[in-house]
Order: sequence, then structure tokens, then C-alpha cells
Amino acid sequence: MTASPALQEALAFKYAVEMVNSDDSVLPNVTVVYQIRDALTLGFFLNQYDVGIVTYSATFELPEYSVNFLRTIPPAREEIRALVSLLGVFNWTLVTPVFSTDIYGLSGRHAIDNLAGSHEIRFPCITMIKTGMLSRARNVNERSILNLISCIKSIPNLSVVLLYMNPLLAMAVIKIFYKEKIKGITFIFSEASSEILYQPSRISIDFFPYKYILGTFDFHISTLGSISISPYITPYEALRSYIAIGRESENYRQYTRMWEDTFKCFYFNPDEPIPDFAKKIPVCDLDVAHRKFPFNCRCTGEEILSPTSYSLFVVNAVKSVAGALNRLIEKCQKPLTSCSEISGKDIIDEMKREIVEGVYGPVGFKEANPIDSKYSFLQAISKNATTIIGDYQNGAVNIDFSKTYFYLVNKIPISRVVPLENSFDSAGGILLCACAVFLVLLSFALIVIVWKFRERKPIKVASPIFCEFILVGVVLCNISVILNSVRPSYLVCSFKLWSLVIGFSLVIANMLAKTYRIFKIFSVHRPSTLVTKNSHLFIFTGSLLLINVIVLCLFTFTKLAFEPKVVSSPRSPYFSFVICSQANVELSNVANIFLLIFLVFILFLVLLLAVLAFLVRKVDSQFNESFHIAITVYTYVLVLVIATPLYIISGALTDPISAKYYEVNISLLVMMAVTLAAIFYPKFLALWRENKANRSIESEIFSPSISDFFCPRVSRGDVLTGDNTDSRSIASSRLTEVSPKHAGEDDIDSSSDEDKNTETLNGDFELTFISFDFWDD
Repeated sequence: MTASPALQEALAFKYAVEMVNSDDSVLPNVTVVYQIRDALTLGFFLNQYDVGIVTYSATFELPEYSVNFLRTIPPAREEIRALVSLLGVFNWTLVTPVFSTDIYGLSGRHAIDNLAGSHEIRFPCITMIKTGMLSRARNVNERSILNLISCIKSIPNLSVVLLYMNPLLAMAVIKIFYKEKIKGITFIFSEASSEILYQPSRISIDFFPYKYILGTFDFHISTLGSISISPYITPYEALRSYIAIGRESENYRQYTRMWEDTFKCFYFNPDEPIPDFAKKIPVCDLDVAHRKFPFNCRCTGEEILSPTSYSLFVVNAVKSVAGALNRLIEKCQKPLTSCSEISGKDIIDEMKREIVEGVYGPVGFKEANPIDSKYSFLQAISKNATTIIGDYQNGAVNIDFSKTYFYLVNKIPISRVVPLENSFDSAGGILLCACAVFLVLLSFALIVIVWKFRERKPIKVASPIFCEFILVGVVLCNISVILNSVRPSYLVCSFKLWSLVIGFSLVIANMLAKTYRIFKIFSVHRPSTLVTKNSHLFIFTGSLLLINVIVLCLFTFTKLAFEPKVVSSPRSPYFSFVICSQANVELSNVANIFLLIFLVFILFLVLLLAVLAFLVRKVDSQFNESFHIAITVYTYVLVLVIATPLYIISGALTDPISAKYYEVNISLLVMMAVTLAAIFYPKFLALWRENKANRSIESEIFSPSISDFFCPRVSRGDVLTGDNTDSRSIASSRLTEVSPKHAGEDDIDSSSDEDKNTETLNGDFELTFISFDFWDD
């Protein structure tokens, strides 16, 4: 039996805090404390006798109580400061804090109230819990927690509860949550509360349901790099000699954790038989530098201490206290000096005066002088500068979750622990959007140019109206690429689907119509005599679009509609994506069938277009666009052949959602770019050449030469006038013998305005062309 989801998530948060502590780039020089011994009680007692206490775990700090209270980690204000920063990193802006009414809770609330506002963290529900386990206190606390639960239920997205109190009180709060069957809550444990999750045997079944925490005993947390120090590398015996190793209870467990965190390995008591499950874990390499997180081997017992071990700093702190006491004794033994007593305050003041060389490195306060240093905790000092524990730069915090690991736990659901959404604002996504914007602007420019020069032959023979439709389709397809990089919403999901389907259909339908007309004319040895009017092609294109609109309405205004949905990334459980998915899970299979049929229909049109383009491949490209359309269609088929298998197998990749994002967008961009280049570039190249030829002819006509006086050229108006009967007959014969390559699509277009049974040629334009040809002959 595994732990319940809420407890697992609490464990995952604790683990995330540990990973932050192990990475100096996240919260430099700050330790987020999650386990605290009850040194406060002892400190209160000793404070009455002016005896100081040095602790390596407590964060308690109030001026009136902490005169003789030193620590080797940052105090409460720094813990809360780091905790608030982490809440911001995890995007937890709605938090429910629960504080105890003792000094721990009061100091924590005072600190968090001062910091939360500056980080835009809100506390819509807040509760104070009375300290003590008497029946009266339990009844009061239960009523308070029930009121808190009611408040949480009334506020959407409020699912993070911060417990700032002692362990037993925290467990009492969680018990009530489980009793009320409140699910989906992420508990953040402060101080020693999370320690209790390590040892479920310490909690009685009556106090807390054993089934909820059974199986958490083997969960492991890393504290490597909790405090950044640079001590000397030293044999492992030094660590053994420091800790009072009784191989029992707290001492042994603390020793085990220090050892594992220091040497990055699983430690098992050499004095006891190795458990069966541990025998499957291989023994580590002797070189500690070769070991990495996550732990994957057993300690050898011959490890050398890491230069960034938290336990070494504890050793140095103890050595610092001993050194201060030794110096005080020496001063008391000097001539003319006597000491009736040495108080704990004397030791602390002496520690503040000097930086001493610890067993494994120098130790001291941030400011050795004056005595009233603003830092109330010890500092680890490197060779060149002091490591400022508790002081860090505000700003963006980047956490590398790839280093996260779990010890002896297979799968821990962390769906709510780190609610970060992965967006496609990377360099690749920005580049795709930039390309799409460029193609959109280029398409709009081509729309204007085609309309302006629609009466010129290179444009007119290509049916300008269908060219405009193709360009509009290209614009819509590129807009869908841009929308793929926008945070999904209901409107974005709907418009992305509409723009892609309508745009691609416009491109395919109009290219299919143009290619079919070419095929129809040249499907026999002689040009067909049947008329293919523009109105016929409009009916075909309109019918195809109508089918698309019906299908799109089905997926927009019914239960089959697409809506934003948060899905976990297979790459890492700490990341999630917001994608467009079926809103109704029960109808997802029906929706998939409709989509499959629709995609097969679109694929059929592409293949049909490819076949028609292949059949008209031998038609002279000077007559029509068969060659250029064929290039476009073959590119479509090639892209689909390559991209479709890649899209299907993307589910097996480490990051399938990102892979599919790039596959779809790159495919669309390639197809649309080839469409613009293959279909429209030749037209504008021919238009440029025509303009160039016209300028050359005009310069020839208006530049008189000697031959003009003896052999004047026949002007366009003189070709078929006067007595040029021979010219008329020859011109007529040429007209009847004109080859198919001289027939333009504009001739077919012109027939749509008249009720004719045969396709005719534009006589004026062609006769002008023939008159020059005749004169040249």
C-alpha cells in the first residue's frame, strides 16, 4: 500500500526544497529549512542562566529570546524569505497558511506577512492553531480546521496549505483533512513537521491513520549542498568521530542521512545484515566524483568527504565553540586576570570577535567586529571571501528539475506539486512564428500585386480569382502556425482549427480546380470542345468549403468541441502543457472517428491533385501552370509521407508534445513556402520579362533608323486594313493553326461571360501578336 496522494505531494515538495538547497544557482547561500529539532525549549531553559546554545537545525528567532541562541543555518526570517521565493517560483499565488500559537508560529507569521505582499502571494484563508494536545485544545483546533476547510472549498484553485507548527500539531491538521475526505491538497511542511513522515512508527494508529503514511519510510531526501562551504577534504573517520554514533534512534538516522547526502550513495549499517532489497543495489565506485544524483549504488564505507558537505560545517561550528571556550580559559589564566565564571554569552561574544580555523576550514561570523553583528548565525568562509548564508539576490529563480529523484519509491504523482506550464517561447518557437509572420506579410503583398495586374497576360491566364483564393488559404494556414504557439483558450482552439482547415482547403480546392481544367482541355489529342466556366469551378470550391464548415461547426458548437486541457509532460512530471483537447472525454472516440474520416477525405484530395498533376505533366508550361502546380503537389505528398510517420511515433519520444508541435508547424511552413515560390514566382518573373520586352519594343519603335525611310514597318492598326488582303488570309490561316501553347486560360475565362459551345481565343490580343510575327516573316 502506498501513501495517499496528498502525503505523496507533501513529500514531493519537501524533496523539491532539498533539490533547491543542493543547487547553489537557485537560492544562492540560503538554506530552506524543513527539519528542526526542538532546540527552542532547551534554549529557553538555558537562556535563564545566560548559557548560549548553538544549533544546526533550528530557525527560531525573536530578539527577546535569541540573545544566546546561535545557529549554523539562517533564522526564521531567512527561511520564510526563501519559502516565499519558492512559492513564487512554483506559481503558488493562493496559499492557506496555518500557524501555531507558540513562538514558532508567531515568528513565522510575522515574517511571512512582511514578505508575501511584495511577491503577490495572497492568503484568502488563514488560521491559528492552539498548541497542546489536550482534549480541549483538540476540540478547538478541529473546529478551526473545519472552518478552514469550508473556506478552501469556497475559493477555486486554492489547494496549497502551509503548516507552520510542530510535527504532532501538523499531523493533527492533516488527519482532519483526510477525515473530511479533502483531496488534491498540497501540504507544505515547515520546521520539523516533515520529519514525522520519515518514521510512521512514531505515530500511533489512533492519532493518525496508519494506512495514509504506510510506505513512506523509505522515502529519501537529499541535503547535499545545503550550505555552500569549502572545507578541506578529509577522511571519513573524522565524521565518525564527531557524531556520537550509538547506532540507534536519532543519532544513527542523522548520521545515515549525512553520510548519504555527502557521498551520494545509499548507506546501510555495516553492523547489521543488509536487507534483501538492498542486495540488488550495486556497490559504488570508490571515486566519489563519479557518483551522481539520483543515487544508484551502495556506499563502500571508504568514502572521502565531499568539499560541500553540510555535516562538515556542523563539525566546524562545534570546533568554533570549543575554540572560543579555550581562548576564554586562556584569558582567565593570564596574570592579573581571574574569572569567577564563564557564561554562554561570553563564549558567543568570543566567537564573534575572531574567525577561527575549524577542523575542516575557517569558521566565523559575517562581521567579526563589532560584537553586535547583524548576523545571528555562523558563516562558512572560503579562502578568498565569506559565504554569506541568508543573503541572496532577488530575481528570477531557475530550478533544474531533471536532478530530481526518489529513493525506493516507484511512482509518486506530482500533478499539483509544481504547477508550471511549459510554453513554446523557446528559440525554435520564436523562429517558427517569425517565419509564419513573414509568409503572411508576403501573401498579403502578393494578393495586392495579383489584383493590380490581373489584366496582364501572365496573371490573367492563371485565373486571378483562383490565385487570390490560394493566397488567402496560405494566409490562414500560417495564422494557424502562429496560434499553435499561443496559450490555448476556447477561442484560440476553435480559431486555430478553423484557420487550418479552411486555409488548407482553399489552397487544395483551387489548385485542384485549375489543374482539372488543364486536364480537361488536354485529356484528348485535340483540345476539348466542352466549356469549363469559372462558375463551375466556384461550385466545386464552394461545395468543398461547405463540407469543411459543417464538420468545423460540429467540432465547435457541440459536445465534440475542443477546449484547453492541462496534460502532464512525459518528459518530467514537474512540467505540464496546456493543449487543445476534447472537452467531453466520453465522446472522444466518436470525435476521433470523425476526425479520421475528415483527414482521409483531405488526403484523398491531395492524392487526386497529385494524380492530375502527373497526367498533365507533358503539357507545355508556357500554356498553363501544370508544371508549377505539380511541384507544389509533389512537395505536399513528400512532406505528408515524411511527417505522418514522425507524428505517429512521436508518442514514444521523451517529449512528444514538443515534437508534435514542431512537426506540424514545420510541415505547414514548408508546404506554404513552396506554394508561394512554385506557383507565384514564375508569374511575376514572366510579368517582369513582359515589361522588359515592352520597353524594348517601344524604344525600337520610337527610335527611327535609315531603314524606316525605305521600308517602313506596318503598325498594329495597318495590319488588317487597306489592301492587305494577303495579310488577312495569312493571318487567318495562322489563327486557325495556332498551337495549344498559344491558348491561354484567360480565353476559357472569357467564355464564361457568353453562352458559347466552343472555346474561343481573344482575337485582338492574338492578332496583334500574329501581325508582328507576320511582319517578321
